[in-house]
Amino acid sequence: KRNAIIQLGGSNPCELKKACDILYSQGYQYFNLNVGCPSPRVQKGGFGAFLMQHPDLVAECLEKMSDIVDLNHLSIKCRIGIDHHDNDAFLDTFVTQCQSVGIKQFIIHARIAKLKGLNPKQNRTIPPLNYDRVLRLQKKHDHIHVIINGGIKNKQQSIELLNQYDGIMFGRLCYENLYLLHEIYSNVMGQTPDSRETLLKKLNPNPSHYKFIHSVYLGVEGASRWRNILHRSANESQIREFIKQKD
Repeated sequence: KRNAIIQLGGSNPCELKKACDILYSQGYQYFNLNVGCPSPRVQKGGFGAFLMQHPDLVAECLEKMSDIVDLNHLSIKCRIGIDHHDNDAFLDTFVTQCQSVGIKQFIIHARIAKLKGLNPKQNRTIPPLNYDRVLRLQKKHDHIHVIINGGIKNKQQSIELLNQYDGIMFGRLCYENLYLLHEIYSNVMGQTPDSRETLLKKLNPNPSHYKFIHSVYLGVEGASRWRNILHRSANESQIREFIKQKD
């Protein structure tokens, strides 16, 4: 709990404060406000990326949350714009308003959010990445911490982005290619990556974690067939036969 970051979604300042109070009492210290989710359901609730067009309300939400949470432990995640608000000025105004209540950490997905016409999956890929807009923002507001998110897929790209921004955030890569994530982290930290076997031992997973850790062996010969056998609920003899063949 001490190092976990709780992400909250909402648009009612008092309710967000209550949520922080409850979670803080349970030992959580770090909180993030989600102002980047473009899903229709979230829009109907009046929060997520929808809130980017209401920076005053976002600032009020953050201010109430900071009654409970240390400002150094409070961050916001947003997009670079929404719909026709696709320009530097819109993002700058939004960030400036959030800064007015003392927020210093911004996690920015370098795509606009299309609130109409695209579903959440399409919103992760169709709007083009615009890292340069985020970089211009960071240079203008050099006293804030900017963590870049969106489209980060390999080691070289990660290193290049870390040379420009205060941090990088991975999304689905965390379970789509867990070993690549480990390699990137090790490279950035100047460490030698563990073998896949050693990494699994450190993770110490149980069967319920399978969906999130099977990508440790992505690209390894036989891994795809092994996953297929497990998905088909094969009996023990089939599994033993497969292992025997690989030995």
